Amino acid sequence: MDEITQQQKHIRTISEWLMYDLGVQPGWDSITLWAKPTPDAVVIRVLVAGPQPDDLSGTFAAGSTQDAAVRDLQRLMYRKPGGTWLSARFMVTATGWPSPQIATDAEFNYEENPGQFTADDGPLTAEQVAAHLREFPRSAEATPEWMREAR
Repeated sequence: MDEITQQQKHIRTISEWLMYDLGVQPGWDSITLWAKPTPDAVVIRVLVAGPQPDDLSGTFAAGSTQDAAVRDLQRLMYRKPGGTWLSARFMVTATGWPSPQIATDAEFNYEENPGQFTADDGPLTAEQVAAHLREFPRSAEATPEWMREAR
């Protein structure tokens, strides 16, 4: 399987989890997941828009399908010397309930400190930045100033 197909597979895994396994009631307009992989956990925040809005946060269970999909996607998207993303946004939208048309989208943040996702979480720490750069080295030109300062 080529790299693009693998990336699409992981995005589909995450999107399907949002639609089918998260437990959201039919009728939603959009479900957005922000994911921030750290050495200890993949920190997440999920916003559900629609008739029954919700705001959920936490972490993916270590070793879960979702944890593996996010981490594998981050590894697959690594490019030397530019690095890989620090956080991602996955969005699923639905129109035309009860038989909705579904669209998915993903965006990746390579430059900005992802900030706080949960009440117990905060921006990436110096230790987390150092671990990220050890696993996904970047050239000096591709390393944002805040990451150089955090090391």
